[in-house]
Amino acid sequence: MRLRHRVSTPADFKTWLPYSTVRSRYGPLFAKLPEVWGPLLSQEQAISSVVEDLDAEKGRGLLALGLSVFVSDEFVREVKRSAPFWIGPELITRVRRNSSPILDRAAIRRANSQEGLNLFCWEADIRLVPEGDFLAVCTEIATAFFEEHAGFNIKELMGQHPFGPVLRAALQVGGWSFQNERGEYVSAPDPEVIEESGAPFVLGMTRELARKVPGCWLTTLFDYRSPRVFFTGAEQRLLSCALDGRTDDEIAKTLAISTSAVKKCWQSIYTKVGVRLPQLLPEDGESANGRGAEKKRRLLSYVRSHPEELRPLMPFSLERERSVPAASARLL
Repeated sequence: MRLRHRVSTPADFKTWLPYSTVRSRYGPLFAKLPEVWGPLLSQEQAISSVVEDLDAEKGRGLLALGLSVFVSDEFVREVKRSAPFWIGPELITRVRRNSSPILDRAAIRRANSQEGLNLFCWEADIRLVPEGDFLAVCTEIATAFFEEHAGFNIKELMGQHPFGPVLRAALQVGGWSFQNERGEYVSAPDPEVIEESGAPFVLGMTRELARKVPGCWLTTLFDYRSPRVFFTGAEQRLLSCALDGRTDDEIAKTLAISTSAVKKCWQSIYTKVGVRLPQLLPEDGESANGRGAEKKRRLLSYVRSHPEELRPLMPFSLERERSVPAASARLL
């Protein structure tokens, strides 16, 4: 078995349905998941990844799927005030009647730049696999989750993980149980207690709680640092492609732009970094060829370890823009 994780496509959602372990929570709404998730993914309102076995027969390689969304403060308050309910089916209902609490890209950008985001882990589902393979599949989907959400300004995380080994894994990485009666997160009970009741539940963590219980894997999502460069959306997309190892020609094809546009975007990136993070770039005394390669190497190394630079953000404030030289400001 050779595993890899990758970003989901809308087609993956239909392929996944026969393997899902959460069908009972949705009832007749279960079949509606692809038609709800697909547009959310296309409109960058959802983050999703799959784990696949590269050695499996065609069409049978998906082993796990994860999907998350950012939801409004009002919806989080409603979840906490109400009697416990299954959030996934409720989101489907609200999306279909155009009263969705899921944030669009503009709202994500605004909250990520200001007070922070509420992340709802809608599904983290692993199909039935041999017991000896579960750890590898679970590790792969968890790695994808942390890679895709690192760098966001998260203030609260909520999830309702499937019963069984996935629930146990969620508790082991640090999930706490929300108690509606007390209005707070408390240490989670044994998974057998949650499973025996069969009732809706919420596991999660807040930024404040993470500071009190450092050391578990889940708390790393709250280790947020403000960006320093403030790349534009176009620059972020180019850098994401470059982090995957793509050449300029491959980046141009992926982004459906010309190679000359790719080079101009690199120039804009380097100018911006030179103004806002000059210590990152090599000295001018290096040879032209060597300096170009070294610039890219240093830049990509920085971005790889600072994922906040690739997350949706509000534009640089006008006050800070005034401190940027005019020639550089034109490139923002």
